[in-house]
Amino acid sequence: GSHSRLRPTQGRGRKQEARDESDAEDDYEEEEAEEEERVQDEEEDELAQFLGELGLERYLQAMRDEDVDMSLLLLLSQEELKDIGVDSAGARRRIISAAKQMV
Repeated sequence: GSHSRLRPTQGRGRKQEARDESDAEDDYEEEEAEEEERVQDEEEDELAQFLGELGLERYLQAMRDEDVDMSLLLLLSQEELKDIGVDSAGARRRIISAAKQMV
């Protein structure tokens, strides 16, 4: 806590103490990044599975390039799908129809 900073530490200078604190922050940031990555992987797997079931996995990379995950895909309009590279009207229709069934 904040009180530990006020107590002098024996045999350790201020620099060492500050270094320990920043190491702890680095560890925390790394764990947070790993957690975010894991969640992102799960969402990408879900998106890959969704597109795969529709036979539209060819659009997976385009969606990843546009930062579209499963939760966002469910909200996209035909026009937005076209903007991110889903050229085929049939594919857009299948995606929207399947997305509506999931909500």
